[in-house]
Amino acid sequence: MDHQESPTLQTHLVAADLSFNKPDILNDQVWELSAGSGVVRALILSTSFGLRARRFQLFPCFTLGDATVSDPNEFIDYPNIHFASTNFICLGMKPFKDIDVTARFWVPESQAICGQYTFHNSSERPIPITISLLCLLVPLGGGSPMLPVQMGINKVLQGETSDLKPLLYMTGGPEEAQETFPGLSTQLLLSTGKPRSINWVLASRESTQTSLMRARHYS
Repeated sequence: MDHQESPTLQTHLVAADLSFNKPDILNDQVWELSAGSGVVRALILSTSFGLRARRFQLFPCFTLGDATVSDPNEFIDYPNIHFASTNFICLGMKPFKDIDVTARFWVPESQAICGQYTFHNSSERPIPITISLLCLLVPLGGGSPMLPVQMGINKVLQGETSDLKPLLYMTGGPEEAQETFPGLSTQLLLSTGKPRSINWVLASRESTQTSLMRARHYS
Protein backbone atom coordinates (compact mmCIF):
# COMPACT_ATOMS: atom_id res chain seq x y z
CA MET A 1 0.00 0.00 0.00
CA ASP A 2 1.42 3.37 -1.02
CA HIS A 3 2.37 5.43 2.03
CA GLN A 4 1.93 8.68 0.09
CA GLU A 5 -1.74 8.01 -0.68
CA SER A 6 -2.64 7.85 3.05
CA PRO A 7 -6.09 6.33 2.47
CA THR A 8 -8.60 6.65 5.30
CA LEU A 9 -9.32 3.52 7.31
CA GLN A 10 -12.57 1.69 6.63
CA THR A 11 -11.93 -1.93 7.65
CA HIS A 12 -8.78 -4.03 7.60
CA LEU A 13 -8.14 -7.64 8.67
CA VAL A 14 -4.96 -8.74 10.45
CA ALA A 15 -3.89 -12.24 11.50
CA ALA A 16 -0.76 -14.30 12.06
CA ASP A 17 1.37 -14.49 8.92
CA LEU A 18 2.89 -17.78 7.75
CA SER A 19 5.92 -15.84 6.47
CA PHE A 20 6.93 -14.97 10.06
CA ASN A 21 5.69 -17.89 12.16
CA LYS A 22 3.55 -21.00 11.97
CA PRO A 23 -0.11 -20.17 12.72
CA ASP A 24 -1.99 -22.41 15.14
CA ILE A 25 -4.72 -23.55 12.75
CA LEU A 26 -7.07 -24.75 15.50
CA ASN A 27 -6.64 -21.57 17.57
CA ASP A 28 -6.00 -18.90 14.94
CA GLN A 29 -7.58 -15.54 15.85
CA VAL A 30 -8.43 -13.09 13.08
CA TRP A 31 -8.88 -9.40 13.93
CA GLU A 32 -10.86 -6.70 12.14
CA LEU A 33 -9.83 -3.06 12.58
CA SER A 34 -12.55 -0.53 11.78
CA ALA A 35 -13.22 3.14 12.50
CA GLY A 36 -16.32 5.11 13.45
CA SER A 37 -19.02 2.54 12.65
CA GLY A 38 -21.17 0.12 14.62
CA VAL A 39 -22.81 0.38 18.03
CA VAL A 40 -19.57 1.58 19.67
CA ARG A 41 -18.22 4.39 17.50
CA ALA A 42 -14.47 4.15 17.95
CA LEU A 43 -11.26 2.81 16.44
CA ILE A 44 -12.16 -0.79 17.15
CA LEU A 45 -10.34 -4.10 17.01
CA SER A 46 -12.86 -6.95 16.89
CA THR A 47 -12.62 -10.74 17.01
CA SER A 48 -14.63 -13.80 17.99
CA PHE A 49 -11.48 -15.70 19.05
CA GLY A 50 -12.22 -18.31 16.41
CA LEU A 51 -15.94 -18.53 17.35
CA ARG A 52 -15.08 -18.86 21.06
CA ALA A 53 -16.80 -15.59 21.98
CA ARG A 54 -19.92 -13.84 20.80
CA ARG A 55 -17.90 -10.64 20.48
CA PHE A 56 -14.70 -9.03 21.69
CA GLN A 57 -13.86 -5.39 21.00
CA LEU A 58 -10.88 -3.28 22.05
CA PHE A 59 -10.66 0.47 21.45
CA PRO A 60 -8.84 3.60 22.68
CA CYS A 61 -10.29 6.69 24.33
CA PHE A 62 -8.34 9.96 24.58
CA THR A 63 -8.85 12.62 27.27
CA LEU A 64 -7.47 16.16 27.29
CA GLY A 65 -8.68 18.35 30.13
CA ASP A 66 -12.48 18.04 30.23
CA ALA A 67 -12.70 16.70 26.67
CA THR A 68 -12.88 12.97 25.95
CA VAL A 69 -13.04 11.51 22.46
CA SER A 70 -13.14 7.98 21.06
CA ASP A 71 -15.21 8.39 17.87
CA PRO A 72 -12.81 8.92 14.92
CA ASN A 73 -15.50 11.05 13.26
CA GLU A 74 -14.90 13.59 16.03
CA PHE A 75 -11.10 13.65 15.63
CA ILE A 76 -9.40 16.68 14.10
CA ASP A 77 -7.92 14.25 11.54
CA TYR A 78 -9.60 10.91 10.78
CA PRO A 79 -7.34 7.79 10.93
CA ASN A 80 -5.26 7.37 7.78
CA ILE A 81 -3.38 4.24 6.78
CA HIS A 82 0.38 4.74 6.56
CA PHE A 83 1.18 1.08 5.94
CA ALA A 84 -0.77 -2.18 5.95
CA SER A 85 0.04 -5.86 5.47
CA THR A 86 -1.47 -9.19 6.47
CA ASN A 87 -0.29 -9.02 10.10
CA PHE A 88 0.51 -5.32 10.64
CA ILE A 89 -1.09 -1.92 10.13
CA CYS A 90 0.11 1.59 10.96
CA LEU A 91 -2.26 4.56 11.20
CA GLY A 92 -1.90 8.30 11.72
CA MET A 93 -4.59 10.43 13.39
CA LYS A 94 -5.12 13.65 15.34
CA PRO A 95 -7.67 13.35 18.18
CA PHE A 96 -6.99 16.90 19.41
CA LYS A 97 -5.35 20.06 18.08
CA ASP A 98 -1.54 19.93 18.45
CA ILE A 99 -1.56 16.18 19.24
CA ASP A 100 -0.70 13.69 16.52
CA VAL A 101 -0.98 9.97 17.23
CA THR A 102 0.65 7.09 15.40
CA ALA A 103 -1.09 3.76 16.07
CA ARG A 104 0.52 0.42 15.24
CA PHE A 105 -1.14 -3.00 15.40
CA TRP A 106 0.77 -6.26 14.97
CA VAL A 107 -0.24 -9.94 15.20
CA PRO A 108 2.94 -11.86 16.17
CA GLU A 109 1.21 -15.21 16.71
CA SER A 110 -2.21 -16.84 16.49
CA GLN A 111 -3.28 -16.05 20.05
CA ALA A 112 -1.89 -12.56 20.65
CA ILE A 113 -2.14 -9.06 19.21
CA CYS A 114 0.11 -6.12 20.10
CA GLY A 115 -0.19 -2.40 19.70
CA GLN A 116 1.56 0.90 20.27
CA TYR A 117 0.26 4.47 20.49
CA THR A 118 2.91 7.16 19.97
CA PHE A 119 1.98 10.77 20.80
CA HIS A 120 3.57 13.89 19.27
CA ASN A 121 3.01 17.35 20.75
CA SER A 122 3.35 20.06 18.07
CA SER A 123 2.58 22.96 20.42
CA GLU A 124 5.10 25.02 22.38
CA ARG A 125 3.83 23.95 25.81
CA PRO A 126 3.68 20.62 27.69
CA ILE A 127 0.33 18.84 27.35
CA PRO A 128 -1.00 16.13 29.70
CA ILE A 129 -3.12 13.55 27.87
CA THR A 130 -4.79 10.39 29.11
CA ILE A 131 -5.21 7.29 26.99
CA SER A 132 -7.61 4.55 28.02
CA LEU A 133 -7.87 1.14 26.39
CA LEU A 134 -11.41 -0.16 26.79
CA CYS A 135 -12.79 -3.66 26.24
CA LEU A 136 -16.13 -5.27 25.54
CA LEU A 137 -16.21 -9.06 25.86
CA VAL A 138 -19.48 -10.93 25.30
CA PRO A 139 -18.40 -14.44 26.30
CA LEU A 140 -19.54 -17.95 25.46
CA GLY A 141 -19.55 -21.05 27.63
CA GLY A 142 -20.33 -19.48 30.99
CA GLY A 143 -17.42 -17.07 30.79
CA SER A 144 -16.98 -13.63 32.32
CA PRO A 145 -16.44 -10.10 30.93
CA MET A 146 -13.13 -8.29 31.07
CA LEU A 147 -12.44 -6.91 34.56
CA PRO A 148 -9.46 -5.12 36.15
CA VAL A 149 -7.23 -7.39 38.22
CA GLN A 150 -4.03 -6.68 40.14
CA MET A 151 -1.29 -9.18 39.25
CA GLY A 152 1.83 -8.37 41.24
CA ILE A 153 2.80 -4.82 40.34
CA ASN A 154 0.67 -4.89 37.18
CA LYS A 155 -2.94 -3.83 36.75
CA VAL A 156 -4.41 -5.87 33.88
CA LEU A 157 -7.79 -6.69 32.40
CA GLN A 158 -8.77 -10.34 32.45
CA GLY A 159 -11.84 -12.27 31.25
CA GLU A 160 -12.96 -15.73 30.23
CA THR A 161 -14.78 -17.13 27.21
CA SER A 162 -15.10 -20.80 26.29
CA ASP A 163 -11.67 -22.27 27.15
CA LEU A 164 -9.76 -18.99 26.75
CA LYS A 165 -8.56 -16.46 29.34
CA PRO A 166 -8.04 -13.19 27.43
CA LEU A 167 -5.71 -10.76 29.23
CA LEU A 168 -4.89 -7.14 28.35
CA TYR A 169 -1.48 -5.84 29.44
CA MET A 170 -0.48 -2.18 29.09
CA THR A 171 2.80 -0.39 29.82
CA GLY A 172 3.07 2.91 31.68
CA GLY A 173 1.74 1.79 35.08
CA PRO A 174 -1.96 1.94 34.16
CA GLU A 175 -4.88 2.27 36.54
CA GLU A 176 -8.48 1.17 36.14
CA ALA A 177 -10.18 3.40 33.57
CA GLN A 178 -13.09 5.50 34.82
CA GLU A 179 -15.20 4.93 31.71
CA THR A 180 -18.42 3.17 30.67
CA PHE A 181 -16.53 0.05 29.58
CA PRO A 182 -13.86 -1.86 31.53
CA GLY A 183 -10.40 -0.59 30.70
CA LEU A 184 -6.90 0.50 31.62
CA SER A 185 -5.82 4.13 31.68
CA THR A 186 -2.57 6.06 31.91
CA GLN A 187 -1.61 9.73 31.68
CA LEU A 188 1.33 11.01 29.65
CA LEU A 189 2.92 14.45 29.87
CA LEU A 190 3.83 15.38 26.30
CA SER A 191 6.77 17.73 25.90
CA THR A 192 7.31 19.67 22.69
CA GLY A 193 9.16 17.60 20.10
CA LYS A 194 9.56 14.55 22.37
CA PRO A 195 7.34 11.60 21.34
CA ARG A 196 5.88 9.40 24.08
CA SER A 197 4.61 5.86 23.56
CA ILE A 198 2.59 3.24 25.37
CA ASN A 199 2.55 -0.43 24.37
CA TRP A 200 -0.17 -2.98 24.94
CA VAL A 201 -0.71 -6.70 24.33
CA LEU A 202 -3.86 -8.82 24.30
CA ALA A 203 -2.99 -12.50 24.81
CA SER A 204 -5.68 -15.18 24.86
CA ARG A 205 -4.47 -18.57 26.04
CA GLU A 206 -6.03 -21.43 28.01
CA SER A 207 -4.75 -20.17 31.38
CA THR A 208 -4.42 -16.71 32.89
CA GLN A 209 -0.76 -17.27 33.75
CA THR A 210 0.10 -18.32 30.20
CA SER A 211 -1.77 -15.31 28.82
CA LEU A 212 0.15 -13.02 31.20
CA MET A 213 3.47 -14.63 30.27
CA ARG A 214 2.83 -14.13 26.53
CA ALA A 215 1.62 -10.57 27.08
CA ARG A 216 4.78 -9.66 29.02
CA HIS A 217 6.89 -11.33 26.35
CA TYR A 218 5.56 -9.07 23.58
CA SER A 219 5.26 -5.85 25.61
